Amino acid sequence: MQDHPVPLKIDLTPNWAITLNQQFTQRYVGETLNLFNQSIGLWIRCYNVEGGPNILERMERDTAAAPANATDQTKGIQGGLGRVTYIVPADEAATPPEPAKLYTHTHASDSELMIVFMLKAEGSLAAAKEMYESLAYLESGGF
Repeated sequence: MQDHPVPLKIDLTPNWAITLNQQFTQRYVGETLNLFNQSIGLWIRCYNVEGGPNILERMERDTAAAPANATDQTKGIQGGLGRVTYIVPADEAATPPEPAKLYTHTHASDSELMIVFMLKAEGSLAAAKEMYESLAYLESGGF
């Protein structure tokens, strides 16, 4: 695990940045950035959507795609960004067992960022929400 100061603000793309509140190891799987440690994991994927559906249409798509067992669903626009979140409970019967996950979809006019937080330990939901709330979008960036 590479040491870095905590909290640490990192640029995910020229437009998107997040502040990490824990130490993480990172790796890329295809175009998905994976950050992980013993208590929490993040799958991060950014999409360019210029010329595609508008923010409200994408929010409706994400809401409709939530699994039937999703809980704590939120949807709203904050600071010009559309945000959809929900929690999928742990599946202890799966092989291997699946931890609970916080799904987050954040929409700007030209891009969207999906982060799935895998909640592997007690207290990880609060840490995940803190990181998600730190998410920042800069209009002047670009892909």
